Amino acid sequence: MSLTRHPPASLRELTAFSIPLMLTSLSFFSMIFIDRLFLAAYDLSAMTASVNASIVGVSFLAGLCLIGSIAEVFVGRSYGAKDYGAIGAPVWQMLWMALFSALFFIPFSMLGGVETIFGVGREQEAIYLKWMLLTGPVSFAYAPLAAFFIGRGNTKIIVRVAIATNILNVILDYFLIFGVEGWISPLGIKGAAFATCMGTTFQSAVFFLYFMQKKHRIRFGTTNWKFNYPIFKECFLIGIPAGLSITIELMGWSLFYEMMRQLGVNHMLLAGVFQSLLMLFFFFPEGLNKAVTAIVSNYIGERQEQVIPKVMVSALSLILIPTVIALLLSPLAVAGIRMGFFNGEASAIDSLLLGGWISVILYVCFEGIRASYIALLTSYKDTRYILLSGVISVVVFIFVPFFLFLSYTELSELNALLIGLLFPAGHAMLLYFRSRTLLYKPAPLAN
Repeated sequence: MSLTRHPPASLRELTAFSIPLMLTSLSFFSMIFIDRLFLAAYDLSAMTASVNASIVGVSFLAGLCLIGSIAEVFVGRSYGAKDYGAIGAPVWQMLWMALFSALFFIPFSMLGGVETIFGVGREQEAIYLKWMLLTGPVSFAYAPLAAFFIGRGNTKIIVRVAIATNILNVILDYFLIFGVEGWISPLGIKGAAFATCMGTTFQSAVFFLYFMQKKHRIRFGTTNWKFNYPIFKECFLIGIPAGLSITIELMGWSLFYEMMRQLGVNHMLLAGVFQSLLMLFFFFPEGLNKAVTAIVSNYIGERQEQVIPKVMVSALSLILIPTVIALLLSPLAVAGIRMGFFNGEASAIDSLLLGGWISVILYVCFEGIRASYIALLTSYKDTRYILLSGVISVVVFIFVPFFLFLSYTELSELNALLIGLLFPAGHAMLLYFRSRTLLYKPAPLAN
């Protein structure tokens, strides 16, 4: 599905446009998920360490990547308004910001900052996080480069690069984690981190080469590489509230998983398995967010805002259909979880797998609704509300319920996971009330 004819609004069109973007998001999340499957086979303690480290790493990276992806709003609006020559400049401003981020990531990861986060005795977490942060600027650069293609509806290259990247990651994971006798020593968690970082670097490099193609230089101004303070400032001011929101949210989740770790081995093992599944299935809300952002931005650029409510209805319908299918397939999914993480053997937490799976599916459903409304508000550049409502939601829907249950009762593994559902559901509700003021503006009074 391309945006050259018109931005998709119906459920069928939105589905066709969203699927390639979901595959793009799946590329990143599946790399981390595959890391964990290999590490679970190598050493369960290494898998648990990767859970702790990756959530901290994503806390650092996700906010910056969200700021970088704000270029999608500018690309989409310019493309919808047919101002094609203005498309390259905002992408380059976010690439400059990615370059500036190296001044933080490289010294922090090399001069002991990572070790300070985890403390003594948690070397595996430190190794994984260090590699994530060393390639932080490359991960950051991926966001605006992908926005250049997504904002114009050019999703074919996205899918091709995603497939190639995951093939590369699987190969590197296998050989680096387990090693090759006589050739490569087993690297364990370090090998998993290295494989994922190489995959991300490969993606960004390929996107940059396509971005600088001659046809793009001529039509979309991708040679407008000079630092442009007004454009940089506008991108930054719109992106920073959304970036801070996701950073605060992920830091809240990192503390949540740390509390699960303190509750016991079974709590952390169950949390690790289902956080891995959440990480894998996050491609769905993440891809939908990118699709809705591109579509709504195009309609705003075309001055066709009356069609946007139809887009949102289609987005919500697209969320509910796979949710119902996933719930119906729960028995098969539980068998797959047992095979993937426990080698098919029954375990002490086997009875919790079904309830945990259902909680994962419901979380992804609520997250999809939340992501759709975040995309709408981002397209309207209303990111300050995203930040405010995000901070309120972390406090009210994560920390307060968790501490209340922890204070008054012994918190079971499954109940701890179910508490996590409050956050996406509560935040989606706050975003919905704000979105209504944009979608259903009162008509002007007749004279």
